[in-house]
Amino acid sequence: MKNKIGIFVIIALFSTELLYSNDKLDEALFWLGEAYYRSDMLKNAADNYEKVIINYPNSARREEALYGLGWSYFRLENFNKSSSVFDQLVKEFPTSIYATEVLTRQGDGYYRVKNYAQASAYYDRAAKQGPNTEEGQYSAYQLAHTLYRQNKNEQAITAALNFVKNYNKSNLAPNALYLIAWIRFQQERYAESIENFQFLIKTYPQTKLVVRSYFAIADCYYNMENYEQAIDGYKIVVDQFPSSDLATEAIKSIQATLQILGRDIEAFEIVDSYITTNPTSPFIEDFQYKKAEMFYSGRKYNDAISEFETFANKYPESNKTAEALYWLGKSYSVSNDFDNASKTYLRLKANFPKNDYAASGLLEYGLLLKHHNMIDSAHSIFKTIEDDFPNSDAAPQSGFEIALLLWAIDDTTGALTQFKTVADKYPETDYSDQSHYRIAMYYRFLGMNTEAIKEFSIIAEVYDNPYIAAESRYRMGELYLRMDDRNKAKECFEVIRDKFAGYEDWYSLGLLGLGEIYEKQGDIDDAKELYTIVMMLRPNDEFGKTASQRLKRLK
Repeated sequence: MKNKIGIFVIIALFSTELLYSNDKLDEALFWLGEAYYRSDMLKNAADNYEKVIINYPNSARREEALYGLGWSYFRLENFNKSSSVFDQLVKEFPTSIYATEVLTRQGDGYYRVKNYAQASAYYDRAAKQGPNTEEGQYSAYQLAHTLYRQNKNEQAITAALNFVKNYNKSNLAPNALYLIAWIRFQQERYAESIENFQFLIKTYPQTKLVVRSYFAIADCYYNMENYEQAIDGYKIVVDQFPSSDLATEAIKSIQATLQILGRDIEAFEIVDSYITTNPTSPFIEDFQYKKAEMFYSGRKYNDAISEFETFANKYPESNKTAEALYWLGKSYSVSNDFDNASKTYLRLKANFPKNDYAASGLLEYGLLLKHHNMIDSAHSIFKTIEDDFPNSDAAPQSGFEIALLLWAIDDTTGALTQFKTVADKYPETDYSDQSHYRIAMYYRFLGMNTEAIKEFSIIAEVYDNPYIAAESRYRMGELYLRMDDRNKAKECFEVIRDKFAGYEDWYSLGLLGLGEIYEKQGDIDDAKELYTIVMMLRPNDEFGKTASQRLKRLK
């Protein structure tokens, strides 16, 4: 059939004319549905197919109409309706040429919505319905996958083995063997996994899965801590498949394994060897960058400087060049080369003015200036980040650093204003939390207890930063005690007791605070219990001594 609507509209219109002489309206509706379907007007198609099915139950086009309706719903991703229609087709026409296909499509629909139990049921039916059809073979393969998705690993392996036995010439047979080997890998049955991958390589040497199988074999040896054989396995990937995407990962894996064995020099040499033997490889750029990264992570900063500089000069248009300049600047910084670090960070900003690494580089530059007590210059750099990169990861810290600089020069008003700006502008960041904390502590210092509590209460709920949340909750309890509001103070200390046992300083202070409240309420036994816990936790520091003194006082 053609894909354009014109020919189908003509047919449909012609069929409509037959209505007046031959009563063939079902034919007209069917062909109109076909026209809409081929023109991707799927809702219109479904409407016309349904009219045939509902209004003309004995139509010669009923089977085809059910087929078209099911496909329309399937392509609309209404899998419940498509499944219902396809079921009806198979029930009414069990020997239909479409039976295997529609069962398979139902399996696909359920697979897409991750209802793997239903998918496997339909794939199983399709495989049995049409074992010699393309759809039946595909369903037999998918059956193994849906069982795997349900964590029915042994059943999945059985299904995959049956598939290979019945369809060993299928282009999906290597995939079935790979699934078996991968299940064994995930079960940490590495010796069996290796055997399965080796069998795949031997049986289907031309499949694209061969390179993945070699890589997986090497991973098995790595996980078995048989590092020498792992290295040999990864080298097969690099040597025999140098243009594969996995060659890059294999090089990285060899390097990581050599580093585990303490053979750092070999780890660096492996990249040079690959570059020399594969000068036209599309991965040369990645490998050269990886070499520079390894020098930096290995704290060989002079070598890192040389490699990052070489990379930036050799690949000025690479999408990794901005990142390379950033780490080049960091390498100079940790080497205490202030001048070259400064030049590199400014070069990064000049060459990549819109790149996020430019913002990160400027932040490092600002911190470097601050470290060298060049306050005005640091302030200017931090302000540039705020203005030019307001949505970058560096912006919240830059704003916070400006506030710290203002605080350091006793511009309290300016610092508080800046802390408030950071707190409001960058919510749910650590620097927003730190800003609220600074403001709260300032109010606490001034005796503005209500204002301090308001700020502390914001960060007391930040449980992904539990240390600051625990301290804030304690500070709130402390301030409520100052205000002689024991009930609210008690609530704060109880939260610390219940939620922050892992943060011993604030936990201990919270228990001491709660014990003090129990004493004032006359709950002496409860107070003693808390003081005893603190003594057990902190027997040799001031927390424990305070608890001990209070216990003696209560005897």
